[in-house]
Amino acid sequence: MVIIFFSMLNISTLNNVIFPRSIAWGDDSTIFYTSYLNSYIFKYKIKSKSISPILNQPGYNSNLSISPNGKFLVFTNVILQSSTRILIYNFKEKKIHILTPGFLVKFAGYFSFTPDNKHIYFSLRGPSGNINIYKAHIDENGKPLGLESITLTSYSEYSPICFKDTMIYASNKSGNYDIFVSVKGKEFQITHTPANETYLSISPDRKWILFVRSQGALGNLFIKDFNGNEYKITSTPTQKIMPIWSPAGDKIAFLERKAGKWKVRIITSNFIAHHPETLVCPNCGFKNKWEYNFCISCGKPLKDAKATIEKHLVSESVDSLVKALVPGPLVVEKKTEISKSLVPEKSPEIMQPQKKKEEMPLSEKKRETTKIISPTKKIPTTPQKKIEKKAPPPLPVKPIIKKPKRKRRPLHLKRIDPAILFTVPKPNIIPSLAVILSGGTAFATQEEGFSPLGTFSVGLGDIAQVEMSTTGVINNLLKGSSVIPTIAFQMSFSEILKSKGKLGKDAYDLSIGLRGSWWNTTRSNNHIYSTRIAHLYVVFGKKINPSLNIYGGATIADTRIKTDVITTEVVNNPYLFFLGAELKMSKETNLMFEFSQLSGYNYNENGVETKNDLVKGWWVSLGSRVFLAPWIVLNMGGRFDSRAWNFQGIADAKLWIGTNIIIPTMDIIDYYAQ
Repeated sequence: MVIIFFSMLNISTLNNVIFPRSIAWGDDSTIFYTSYLNSYIFKYKIKSKSISPILNQPGYNSNLSISPNGKFLVFTNVILQSSTRILIYNFKEKKIHILTPGFLVKFAGYFSFTPDNKHIYFSLRGPSGNINIYKAHIDENGKPLGLESITLTSYSEYSPICFKDTMIYASNKSGNYDIFVSVKGKEFQITHTPANETYLSISPDRKWILFVRSQGALGNLFIKDFNGNEYKITSTPTQKIMPIWSPAGDKIAFLERKAGKWKVRIITSNFIAHHPETLVCPNCGFKNKWEYNFCISCGKPLKDAKATIEKHLVSESVDSLVKALVPGPLVVEKKTEISKSLVPEKSPEIMQPQKKKEEMPLSEKKRETTKIISPTKKIPTTPQKKIEKKAPPPLPVKPIIKKPKRKRRPLHLKRIDPAILFTVPKPNIIPSLAVILSGGTAFATQEEGFSPLGTFSVGLGDIAQVEMSTTGVINNLLKGSSVIPTIAFQMSFSEILKSKGKLGKDAYDLSIGLRGSWWNTTRSNNHIYSTRIAHLYVVFGKKINPSLNIYGGATIADTRIKTDVITTEVVNNPYLFFLGAELKMSKETNLMFEFSQLSGYNYNENGVETKNDLVKGWWVSLGSRVFLAPWIVLNMGGRFDSRAWNFQGIADAKLWIGTNIIIPTMDIIDYYAQ
């Protein structure tokens, strides 16, 4: 039976560390951290309580991780909301290497070095929009040699830890976040709870997984081995993040939020050991269960007997992972930082070089013995006169080893949902630099500035998008104009607040936008009518369940008209309301409903317009959206609209069919950047 002994457990607080953002162990007495107050990375000495800045990197820095050899520090650096970089700092050279440029990365963190200091595993939200696991290759100076994607799924995967053929990580592929272990390509799920298990850290002996189990923002620390044994370390209802083992494994540091403030906590434990199920009373020899504090036969205390046994306990070997998950042998790396009393200074392979030498072929032995001169014999000097001078042997030529070509992963295009079916805007924003080209049959909504026909949209940094008219752009280019006409601009404030942690994942989506048209000229009743309309709107959205989205909002419509008779603009600014719903009927088909008020015009025969001729109406539409491929969408539906509430019959309905061609630019960049 396995028990974690925290009888001498001590939880201390680093009170000198103000507003910590991220932490990492250096050695057992040093912690590196960043603060919300500035852009410095600090070093904190636990014994002397001294703080010294080691690096000032502009922006805000987080997700610190130190390499096992203590030479490198990897961290996330964010300058702009949409520009996240991964940087590697060489302590000796005091030089920073850029692992990933900012414009390709939306999120990066949860760094973990491999024991040989040559690779870094981490989670990254790349251009595809999914958070997956990546692997960075670095040289002996910390300079990046390449980036490799390890997982490409539609799920979120965090906290990767890798050694030899084993990878441990957290994923939400089961619904909530659970812990998974992959050994030689075989995957095992080792937690099955309704809570979320995140922020993984492995003990130095590769035997215990430390993690946070949380429901909502509150959580506690747990440790779990690969045989299914699990133990709770903390029991306080607070928010805890980023727990990490010290190099010796006798301390755990983590960040805890209490009374609105983040603090660095350190848990110190005597040891973790495996005790026997029974304990023999030294007084009467009766076998008691280990849980008993007194002998049930003679009544003597068992405290001293337990303490004697605990001093000699040694934790089980690190290959318990192999016994628990995979049949057959599997080499798991030994951790050299643990106590010298438990691990020999040299591995068995190093301590037995003679055995390896005896296994050499006979020809190799002869070749080797001819190069060895016995120290007991003198080297003859007279024969040297007879030796003819020979040219020195040619230098050995290092063979050219061709590196195997790395197999390029297939191009993965994420499905992007266009913003609108007819004219009701949705709160979602298309991904950064993605381009959507729209076209189809027209039904005379151009004067509203809402028509999705003949336009193309571009995403900006995952927080905004711009919509332009293709005909307007072509006309301006033909005329030599440098002004690019814009139909709409929309910005998502919920994405900004969610990325900063101000809003939860289930909060309402919120966007604010501006749509407008140019002056449109119409000839009627022997008069020329010029109209223009613009909308300043706010739109909310909520995902009710995986199949149903609803959205709606309000707009201020700036409606204007002038004629060849009345050249002064007649202006009206009504308040309009709209709503919509999107129901997922199948994997590739969505049913869409939209309703909105509209602002329209009445054309007087005499060409004289007044404010009363700017009227309000309504319209309702029902249609479907079919994803023929991740890059092409077909829209179909019907729309009924009426001005001044004078809808007369179904003949007023307009049919619509259109397509959206989607170019996921960042997916393509990510593919060629492999």
